[in-house]
Amino acid sequence: MLKFLFTIVVCFALASVASAAITPALSGLPAVDGADYLWTYQISVDSLEELVAAASTPCSSAASCGSFFTIYDFAGYVPGSITAPAGWTAQFSLTGPGLTNSTQSPDEPTFDDLTFVYTGPPVTELGPVNLSGFSAQSTFSTVTLNGTFTYQADNAVGVDAGIGPIEVPVATPEPSMAVPIGIGVIGTVLRRRRRRP
Repeated sequence: MLKFLFTIVVCFALASVASAAITPALSGLPAVDGADYLWTYQISVDSLEELVAAASTPCSSAASCGSFFTIYDFAGYVPGSITAPAGWTAQFSLTGPGLTNSTQSPDEPTFDDLTFVYTGPPVTELGPVNLSGFSAQSTFSTVTLNGTFTYQADNAVGVDAGIGPIEVPVATPEPSMAVPIGIGVIGTVLRRRRRRP
């Protein structure tokens, strides 16, 4: 039953992303990069969208960011490691820019958010375009599907903004902590067994 409900939730989430103006996705698995892991994303831009350059960078509000997407709660972000391809600027903060016309999911203020802002010339009728080269390092390599992204662009009707699921790093316990955690779990199980009549 739980798998069935999970499947329904994923289908609804993917259906909402199918109409997204800017849809980011993890490109492959995180790669070892020195002592950390390189997470690389690619985006797909809808054919009906117009990319509008930011008024200034770094930007902190949807109005000043123009066209952008934000990946929320990127656990273990390595400061200074965020990069973007030509025509885009990368920035990070504990709180990403809000959206103009969309409800935004809760943002965990203790994890960095990665925001990629369009800074190139105005582009109309982009036609579906796939672009890679959005990346950042994390101290974690474990992937979770529980991440969230938001996007904003323009179309013939006005501002197009939305939200969707994305893969992000998740904090994992350090190997040195695994043993005490395991002992604690075993102790709890044994204690419960002893209490049974």
